[in-house]
Amino acid sequence: MQTYSFYVDLVLRMAEEIPIKGANLQGLPGVVGDFLRLLIKPFKSESQLYTRFRDRVGIDVERRERSIVVRDARYESDVRSAPSGYAELAPLGLLLRYGVLKRGVLAVVEEPEAHIHPAMQVKVADLLADLAAEGIYFIITTHSDYILNRISNIIRRAESKLKQRKIAVYVFKRANSGFVAQRLKIGPEGIPDDEFAKVYEELYREHIDLLYAYSEGRKLQS
Repeated sequence: MQTYSFYVDLVLRMAEEIPIKGANLQGLPGVVGDFLRLLIKPFKSESQLYTRFRDRVGIDVERRERSIVVRDARYESDVRSAPSGYAELAPLGLLLRYGVLKRGVLAVVEEPEAHIHPAMQVKVADLLADLAAEGIYFIITTHSDYILNRISNIIRRAESKLKQRKIAVYVFKRANSGFVAQRLKIGPEGIPDDEFAKVYEELYREHIDLLYAYSEGRKLQS
């Protein structure tokens, strides 16, 4: 989103200062260019799926003539001045609002947990699960145990529209000079979180050792 802001500013400044014809504009990375082209299209009415975004994460994203505005119940700002977590969620909101992201479309979401509080990460996981159940396909990369465990809990619910058979989870592990993708088996207990559990255990052992050392130190002082 920050890259998007940079290029929008660049294009607008050059459009004001020199004629468009013959202007030597900087090239855009493919993903950024695609995103800009989608936003330059005429405004569309708000899609039904966008209500899921607004209801789940509690923010509203709107494209105006020369800016993108992000707001919640207490706050409104241009996306360039918005909290980084809101700025990260803004592209998803825009694509949903104007009907670009719809049933049957494949979306790649990289680290949806970026710059947002764990409580918001859970809400984003709920949103992604809702959208997937509505027929949007996702490839998601994440390092968030909150998102992984929330998705795991969702697919374990009997009433959930997002079924286990529609989910595939992979962990990437080092192998020689590269990485291999190992598919995880989703059982009755949900999505395995062994990779995160290892870190929890190490931190917990360290915590107990520090508590013990502190306790022994107090005994020696007394």
